[in-house]
Amino acid sequence: YKPGDRNTMDIKFQISAKFRLFNDERLFCWNVPLYLGFTQKSYWDIGKASQPFAEHDFNPELFLSYQPDWSLGGDWIVNDLQVGLFEHESTGVAGPNSRSWNRTYIQPTVTFRDGGYWKKTVVPFDVEAPDLVKDAAPFSATLKLWYLYPPHGNMDIADFLGYGDLILQVATRREVLKVTTRYGVKHGPTVQVDLMVEDFILRLVTDLNFVWHFQYFNGYGDGLVKYNVKDVNARIGFLFTL
Repeated sequence: YKPGDRNTMDIKFQISAKFRLFNDERLFCWNVPLYLGFTQKSYWDIGKASQPFAEHDFNPELFLSYQPDWSLGGDWIVNDLQVGLFEHESTGVAGPNSRSWNRTYIQPTVTFRDGGYWKKTVVPFDVEAPDLVKDAAPFSATLKLWYLYPPHGNMDIADFLGYGDLILQVATRREVLKVTTRYGVKHGPTVQVDLMVEDFILRLVTDLNFVWHFQYFNGYGDGLVKYNVKDVNARIGFLFTL
């Protein structure tokens, strides 16, 4: 929903999954597992009379994931390092709505261990993670830096989406607040704020890891079709794992 315009209401669906390709870590140096990931986002334009699906974005990737536990002094550690060997995102169609880009990336995560005690949370340490019950530090910072390489269909995409994301996250026992920022080379900052709150009653009734999700977005790239159009919207929904 875009504030002040009821005709812009839509519903956003997102499905994410990751699969470890080999169980034997000895296949790789340094015992670093190899994963295949996939995310699909769909936008259902319920604000229009015909209520069409306006967009589908497809995002497969191949990446390495490593938990180095490198100490930075005190209670700060690098507890996760992800290297994207290949990541593709596109609308999956030809014609005027065709959008795509290819990238490789490095993504370290620094966490604060709070004196060695890790708080247990039932909301996701990473909103795109496949399981919601994880050990989450009370504070974490993730920097995802990417390199764009051809061929990709939209050579000006870095002007709007830049070359990286900075993700700051604060977790309590029942909530996670996550702020994602990026800076377009020519068009400035984009900010997304996600608040995830456990619904304990629904979790008991449905036997699912059910979490309420509140999202605010201001900038570029909420959807790939209009990556070059500034958008401001607010959403309320839920997420869960099967």
